[in-house]
Amino acid sequence: AVVRTLNLPVGEFPLVLAGSVLEQQVTLRQRILTRLDQTEATPGTVSIVSEPVRGAVALARLAAST
Repeated sequence: AVVRTLNLPVGEFPLVLAGSVLEQQVTLRQRILTRLDQTEATPGTVSIVSEPVRGAVALARLAAST
């Protein structure tokens, strides 16, 4: 439902998880990825960065390369 409500892409997309909590908590990251796999939105490339601004830069780089 969230995928459709937010008009997220169906299929694979790049995902950047940013912040120290997501960087340090392997269980939380895995739960997020598992939940996404159960939806129509499945991340293809997953990057983990400690600082949110680096996450924005990583997403921009991925977008520029596709």
